[in-house]
Amino acid sequence: MPRVAEEFDRIYLDGFLMCWYFKLLGCDIARVSFDMTSKAPEVFANAVVEGKSLIFIGGEPGVSLRASEIISEYYPGLNVVRSYHGFFESTEARNVAITDIVSRSPDCVIVGMGAGIQEEFLLDLKGQGFSGEGFTCGGFFHQTAIGKVNYYPTWVNRYGLRWAYRCYKEPKVIKRVLLYYPLNSILFLYDCFQSRIRRE
Repeated sequence: MPRVAEEFDRIYLDGFLMCWYFKLLGCDIARVSFDMTSKAPEVFANAVVEGKSLIFIGGEPGVSLRASEIISEYYPGLNVVRSYHGFFESTEARNVAITDIVSRSPDCVIVGMGAGIQEEFLLDLKGQGFSGEGFTCGGFFHQTAIGKVNYYPTWVNRYGLRWAYRCYKEPKVIKRVLLYYPLNSILFLYDCFQSRIRRE
């Protein structure tokens, strides 16, 4: 994953817990995520003003298309030229999608395929000649398609309870929250400890 991180111009933290960890380490980093509480409105509004073309990719079949329809209601004139689902039955199908996206030369590609997978997809696009902007958005398309643009209630954002709310709305993520989040925390703190030892 370090190699992947080095390829991106910016890396945002979309979790309150990670922001808190960095604060403990002396780095006051604000949470930024690709949803309507943070980065997405800026990207969509700018795309309308500058006439940029966008491609959405992610979620089950029909999800990104439905999300683009809902988002376009809030941003008239938003030019989403193509939407793809994020589940490929083979490497060949994935490569076909990449070739098609590159041939369309969109100004911006937004990918919601899950951590790690979505970053690799953007890098493969870049490797095949894509030169526009790229953003990863996790479950943004899915959340928009099943609900509305503002998936999280205001009070959930205010009190940093996005993880709990998502567990309530989408029980399938409970395992991730209870197993992988603590594991990620342990690995992160271990890396910090190792880095400090190397510096000393």
